[in-house]
Amino acid sequence: MLNIPASDARHLHLLLADAASGTPRQWWHLEIAARLPKGACSLRGRLLGRLLCSFGPGWLLPWLTMPGLLPYRFDAMAPLAQRARFGALLALCLIAGLLGLGSLNASRQLVLILWALLGAAYFGARASWQARQVVDALRAQHAAKASELAPSEAALGLASLLVAAGRDFAHAQAEASELAAAPDSISAEQLDALGLRAPPYSQARRQGWRCAFAHLGAVAAVGWGCWAISGYGQLLPAVLGLLLVHFVLSGHQPGWWRATLRPLLQAAACLGLAWVLAWLY
Repeated sequence: MLNIPASDARHLHLLLADAASGTPRQWWHLEIAARLPKGACSLRGRLLGRLLCSFGPGWLLPWLTMPGLLPYRFDAMAPLAQRARFGALLALCLIAGLLGLGSLNASRQLVLILWALLGAAYFGARASWQARQVVDALRAQHAAKASELAPSEAALGLASLLVAAGRDFAHAQAEASELAAAPDSISAEQLDALGLRAPPYSQARRQGWRCAFAHLGAVAAVGWGCWAISGYGQLLPAVLGLLLVHFVLSGHQPGWWRATLRPLLQAAACLGLAWVLAWLY
């Protein structure tokens, strides 16, 4: 994430206002820029501005840290923790089951590689598709709400847009002033009232990539021992990897380790079942 100084943020908000011409977001950016201090834009700020004009806000804004970008954020997060836990669990069960069956180490490595790649492709595509459905719904709501408000050229700032959304004039002026001074304090209700919420489609793709990498990281944390240790010794790093995944995802919660008991029992059951099958056949 790039921290943007105030003078560069003002320059970027003016560019975003030009890009959002004719929509309520135009006044959103103009009023924020009006409250930021004037100053010479740095070389980095000018470079970011050129990238913003060339590629649009969708790809660049998620990596920037500056006030006023909540309308572009996507808060419908993909189920990263759920995917990572499931990826780690199945990787551990595969290792335990294949060890119980007496498989070759190369076979375990191949199965883990396939699970990592195919699982990442599937979960990433599914998360991206689900996120796109949410983005479509938000953009449709944005278009419907924006059509109800006065055009941005006809409005006199955020206060006028809030009046058009049903606020009384005095309350709208105070609310607009507060939002322009502290734009990151805007609520979901205010985003909808102003017709600002319309995340770009690149945010949906970003959710898919994050979900895919979460799965890959979880499988790697559990399965790395298959390349470093032979035999049943691979179970120790696999169990430690599962504990690490759960700690990273929910270590801030008290009693997080209790959630690992069930996966460990499932892995032990896979190992026992594999022993039985190997003894029978």
